[in-house]
Amino acid sequence: MHAIHLLSALPLLSSVVHARAWFPWGAYAHPVTVKCLTDEQAQDLATRYVSRYDTGAVTTLADLTSIVTTDFTSYDETATGGYSNQPATQGIQEFFDSLTASGPSSFTNAVQYPLFVLHDCNTISYRWQFEAYSTGYNATVPAGKFLKFKGTDIISIDLEKMLVYNATSSGDWINLARELGQIGNFFP
Repeated sequence: MHAIHLLSALPLLSSVVHARAWFPWGAYAHPVTVKCLTDEQAQDLATRYVSRYDTGAVTTLADLTSIVTTDFTSYDETATGGYSNQPATQGIQEFFDSLTASGPSSFTNAVQYPLFVLHDCNTISYRWQFEAYSTGYNATVPAGKFLKFKGTDIISIDLEKMLVYNATSSGDWINLARELGQIGNFFP
């Protein structure tokens, strides 16, 4: 008896699956195919993007062309140097310059990676972890001390090119300053 009810419901289920949106003015919506990120693509893009901040990861402009667009914009409180509070980084060349800026640094051997990734169609949000070692510069801790803190990025993806065109980053930089012994010394 249950099989008979199931068979009678099949035409109804079939019509629901194939239904199109109806608008009061009499037009039907045409199905639109939208290419969205898969979970694997989102994980890959997040991993490749955040790893560009690893020590020595970027040495030529070509190291960026496979992950960001030429008109890329980055909103990151570190800009071209730690704690600089500069305006947004505009374009791939400026991004390259900020990643390859020379000068003394408080840490070395930096590695960053996503802890978890969330995404919708073309936007990826992820929590990342930073790990490095103190150089002793601008710090009260000795060189070689292990450092670790976290941050959060939101990156927007050009789905045609599968490249990042916009990034907003927020790091728990106060925790890095604490680990370097800067709180109470360099920062009141």
